[in-house]
Amino acid sequence: MRIKKAALAATVLVAATTASVLVPASSALATNQVTCKKGAGFVRIEGHKVGDHAIKQGCIANAGDPMAISEHDRITKIRTGNNDIYWYGANGKRHFLGRHDHDEWGHGGIEMTKIKILSCDDPKAQC
Repeated sequence: MRIKKAALAATVLVAATTASVLVPASSALATNQVTCKKGAGFVRIEGHKVGDHAIKQGCIANAGDPMAISEHDRITKIRTGNNDIYWYGANGKRHFLGRHDHDEWGHGGIEMTKIKILSCDDPKAQC
């Protein structure tokens, strides 16, 4: 159990230059980081570290368990690509964002706790 907790606590970057530090999910069906590719339809996240306003970006793919975002990151823009997603704010509220859509929050950004790419089993998904 100690190893499992340690694995859940480990963080990875959403691509080498992204601002969002993510905690890998524990199941095989999980949202994970991918290399951003133009036209690939991945979820693209832009943001910065608290105190560092240099905007960086990264991409995630695959439906499944949500990925956590570090409390030290501020998200300034999210684009869904060909995915339906839920993103969770610092207040715990869940927000839906449909395929080929985006949200922007200006240079100060917002605190987002996690992102989940929906599978076709979710009634909100537009598969």
